[in-house]
Order: sequence, then C-alpha cells, then structure tokens
Amino acid sequence: TNGKTEVRKLIIVGSVGTGKTHCGRALDRYCGAVGLAAYEAGHWKGDSIPGSIFIEWMSIASPETCDEREFDRVIRDVERASMVIVDDIGTETDRFKTGVPVQRLCHLLNRIERKFSYITTNIEAKAWREKWDSRVEDRLLASQIIEVKSPSFRSEI
Repeated sequence: TNGKTEVRKLIIVGSVGTGKTHCGRALDRYCGAVGLAAYEAGHWKGDSIPGSIFIEWMSIASPETCDEREFDRVIRDVERASMVIVDDIGTETDRFKTGVPVQRLCHLLNRIERKFSYITTNIEAKAWREKWDSRVEDRLLASQIIEVKSPSFRSEI
C-alpha cells in the first residue's frame, strides 16, 4: 500500500433522470443476493446474513418526515449493514431552518465512514459546502466521485 486509506464511498453526481437511483436499487438487490448466496454456501459465519440497506434520504433527513426514534432505528440498521446505499442527498429541505438535516447527514456519514457506500446526489461537488457545511463537505470529498453527464432517460430524444 502507499499509506493512503482505502476509499469505500462512491458518490454519483448527476442531474435528474440519469439513472443514479436505478443503479443504487440494482446494487442493493445484487448485494442481497450475493450475501444470501455466501451465507447459504457457508462462507459467512455468524447468525446474520451480510446485507445492504437502501435509504431514501429525503424520507429520513427532516424531523417533519422522520422523528428521532425512527432516525435512530435507521442508524442501527446502517450499523448492521455491510453496504449502505443513500439515495438523493441534497433533496432535503429545512423548512423551519432547524439545521437537523445537515446534522443528520453528518451523523450518517460518520456511521458509514468505514463501510462500503454508494451515495447519489444532483448537487455538484463545488456546491457542497454551500448546501450543507464544511463538515459534510469534508466527509463527502473523502470519496470516489463520479459525475454523470447525460440527458434524462425520461426525456424524449
């Protein structure tokens, strides 16, 4: 090794309709199938099957859509998962300017720091600090970032 930490997070940045969510859902299905096959073949020891978790960020980012107990449950599920897929960070709103969505994103990023992760967003990297804050930006920049430049598959060509 060259002394660098292995990058385990992949962030896909792209506009709406470029297939980021479809890839995340397919990855979730693939991880589940591989984990089950490894468990059934006896390659995984223990009483649980290695698995993934797919998180629709908008559904847990705000206390308006997800209370603290539910958010804590999601974090416990994240801690048990081998692969974490977080879809659409940046779509959250903070209607009452509480700062909770940024705090939750920072907390989630801390929990997945050493996990294999796939994160999608339509917010370009240059706007991360402005959208969230320097703590979140720093954690996101410690990832492999792929920018998707293609038209929406939903649009007519």
